[in-house]
Amino acid sequence: MYHNLTTGTVDLDVGWAAHTDFDGADVVADEDGLDDNIDCETAGVIRLGTVAAVLAEGQSKVFESQEGVIITATIKTAVIAADDSLRGYIAYILD
Repeated sequence: MYHNLTTGTVDLDVGWAAHTDFDGADVVADEDGLDDNIDCETAGVIRLGTVAAVLAEGQSKVFESQEGVIITATIKTAVIAADDSLRGYIAYILD
């Protein structure tokens, strides 16, 4: 994931929004389920997947959802400027 943040060093959390799994059960949101407190400088590239639960699955996370999952990125230590950016991708397999 590439980031360009005008505020300088911040802590970034990456997780997911609440959704419904294949069986109709509610899955709660987890704002730092993919990564927690990533130290981000002004600009750079980071790799996700350092949370213990993700590492236990070989740096992967399986989402089973009826209608998709929204991936969230949260910065609590600074105010996001209008021209800040966060870009990345997630590789997936539709089974």
